[in-house]
Amino acid sequence: MAKTSEHHHKLTNGVGKCSVPMWVGGLPGGFCDQPAFGKRPPCDEWRDAYTGERHRLDGKFNGYTPGLACPAHGGPDCPEIHIVFDAPPGPEGAQFVEVEDATGASIRFGEWRERPDGLWSLSFPASQN
Repeated sequence: MAKTSEHHHKLTNGVGKCSVPMWVGGLPGGFCDQPAFGKRPPCDEWRDAYTGERHRLDGKFNGYTPGLACPAHGGPDCPEIHIVFDAPPGPEGAQFVEVEDATGASIRFGEWRERPDGLWSLSFPASQN
């Protein structure tokens, strides 16, 4: 079976690849490789007295996860970024307030730059997929 790579253990621009091994017909079939946003959080487990199988109390995937995990295999969901305005879009326009993470905490995102045409832009690097 293949070994996990760096992208199965490290996030690049906030995303990596799921490290859960996949099987085809009882033989190794590579890794899940879906986008992953972190490691599966630890959780208490219980063992089925009849089958001996371990189950997580949070109900998430209980199989082997050597590194990062996609949301389907118990990893964190894709983080959200909220660009906040003081009103909905409309003919009068809305003014920018701030950029927040999913918890509502203000984050610095990009850099404000004045353009030659007199407008301003919030500039940030494009995702490198």
